[in-house]
Amino acid sequence: CVHVGIKKKTVEARIGISYISEEMAEMAIARECGCKTFDELKAEAAENWEEKLSRIEIETDDEEQMKTFYSCMYRPFLFPHKAYELDEDGKPVHYTPCDGKTRAGVRYTDNGFWDTYRTVYPLYTLIARDEFA
Repeated sequence: CVHVGIKKKTVEARIGISYISEEMAEMAIARECGCKTFDELKAEAAENWEEKLSRIEIETDDEEQMKTFYSCMYRPFLFPHKAYELDEDGKPVHYTPCDGKTRAGVRYTDNGFWDTYRTVYPLYTLIARDEFA
């Protein structure tokens, strides 16, 4: 747990999270942030979301209907959570909670939906095959 006293109105921080080690958290910061500014990272995140949300385009003159659709479209991409990290060679590894060991490969958790096999996973086969194949 970390507590930081802040006197300024604007603060920039880089935080790395790892379930495996402090070194993995530091690698994540370097890989994901590098020397990029906050505005560059924000623009990159917006571009990533725009790419995902544009996988399905709807045509309507009703702006409220469009907002509703894309608000709903956003939600499937919140899950499942990727519970793996990339090692120093860029290969996926994950912490296994059942035995406390680190193993090679990807792991997903928290899919967030009660009926995923009928709802979101068929959608992924159409619009997110590379991520969830």
